[in-house]
Amino acid sequence: MTAPKLIMSPQQIAEDRDGWMEARRHTIGASEIGILIGVAPPSHGNALSLYTEKITGKTVFDGARDDMERGQALEPYVQGRLLKLRPDLRLYPGGLYASAEYPWMTATFDALAAMKDQATDRAALLGTAWQLLHEPLRSELAALLVPVEIKTAYTRDLDDGWGEPGTDEVPYQYKAQAYWQMAVWGSDTVIMPVQFMVPWRTVVYVLRRTEQAESDIKFMITEALAFLDRLERRKPPAVDWTPFSTGALCTLNQFMPETVFRASPTTARALRDAYKRMKDRERRYRLLQNRLIARAGGAQRVVIEDPERPGKDVTVLSRSQYDLPWTDVEALRAEEPETAERFRRVTPVDKWSPGQRWMKL
Repeated sequence: MTAPKLIMSPQQIAEDRDGWMEARRHTIGASEIGILIGVAPPSHGNALSLYTEKITGKTVFDGARDDMERGQALEPYVQGRLLKLRPDLRLYPGGLYASAEYPWMTATFDALAAMKDQATDRAALLGTAWQLLHEPLRSELAALLVPVEIKTAYTRDLDDGWGEPGTDEVPYQYKAQAYWQMAVWGSDTVIMPVQFMVPWRTVVYVLRRTEQAESDIKFMITEALAFLDRLERRKPPAVDWTPFSTGALCTLNQFMPETVFRASPTTARALRDAYKRMKDRERRYRLLQNRLIARAGGAQRVVIEDPERPGKDVTVLSRSQYDLPWTDVEALRAEEPETAERFRRVTPVDKWSPGQRWMKL
């Protein structure tokens, strides 16, 4: 194999997050390919928001920040658990790398793993050569290693795509990320330890380069090349219904106060009709939900038999209870006005709102 190119070491990434973001802006990363092909969670954005971030260097909406911070905080713990569950492995630092074949393909690896049962001379080579992160990664060294992608998740719910330990049954967005990492590194395997919150348990999944994975990688590369062509020609992807499209459009289009755009009556009426239908459907949904909740009593979940998996249930509704911390800002302003003023922050807002009179006509 031809070794991938190291762009930034873990230490460099930690010391220069802005530089890391800028380096990734001109490539398609493993955490972005799921967004590009439409399998990432809604909180991660869409193709238009990704396009906007690549063009402007501005984050459209960082809805996944909490998940990222949780993952970063738990990463050392999960690495330790991985070594206990897989004592046959030895872990090494990750970093930001680019594919040798396609320099625009990148991945930031949480860690890299080698099998301990490698010949002792090669293991010794690995132990000494790895200290020279600033040097080009030698092909012999790269061939010994496989990517490790650490994840955290709330629960190992089959509805969310999680399967049995040791399998490759993980949610689609994680498969896409792992396959992209395989392509960048040139490996046939990605090890994915996952820390589940409820119940607290570490599970290790292993994804391999099957025929289906190879087909998926080719598809993703084709889609990524088409996206890069859009960037080159400054041709944005189509808008969709999500708030990310709204945010992307606000970022791309500079605000011009006191200006108007005259819409056609047909378009304006269509928007108003859709708005009214949305409100009617929301009321209908809430009514049906409340009727079902009334029948469920004190149950935690409402389930039915899964039509795609005989003998298993699928969750229709679920109930949760927890304490939501908050600060009484008004009381703070009244009792400690100087403290309240000292911690006051202003957040710029850029949004579109429906014209209430028109929507009610």
